Amino acid sequence: HHTLLREKYYNDYRNLEEEFYAIKRAALAGKTNITAVAISSKMHLLIANHEFFKGKPIVNIFNGVDYKQFTMLDKQNVRRLLNIAPETKVFLFVNRYLNDSQKGLDNLCKAIELLNIEDGLLICLGEGTIPPCSNIKVRQFKPVSDIEWLSQLYSVADYLVFTSLQEAFS
Repeated sequence: HHTLLREKYYNDYRNLEEEFYAIKRAALAGKTNITAVAISSKMHLLIANHEFFKGKPIVNIFNGVDYKQFTMLDKQNVRRLLNIAPETKVFLFVNRYLNDSQKGLDNLCKAIELLNIEDGLLICLGEGTIPPCSNIKVRQFKPVSDIEWLSQLYSVADYLVFTSLQEAFS
């Protein structure tokens, strides 16, 4: 679902991809009652330009977060609960799988090193191992779906960092 990965590995699975493409083309041939769903504007453009969906309706249904579920909490109170000093610069990186190279955690660690922060903390929320981050403390928490706990983690951060090279979602 990442075009960058498709381009990178296409030669490795070209025969399989061409076989599946032919199966998809045959399955969709002559179908008139097809509507595609796009989860981002970029995906909408990709679908609209694809031979399978030319002239077919495309509906945008963006992935969303119910912001009413999350509550911004008092940063200093949450920091006391998590034993984080008030002056610490806290970066938050969230991804289910921390080792996913497309999410750029390794680039984040390199960038933080360049910032040369005296008192910093990188909080990583996700499964996997964290690449070396030489000049910043790192704390890892496992993925959770508890809204109260997530609210605490988001509230404690000074910076919520997205370093993805490419996203499948909007």
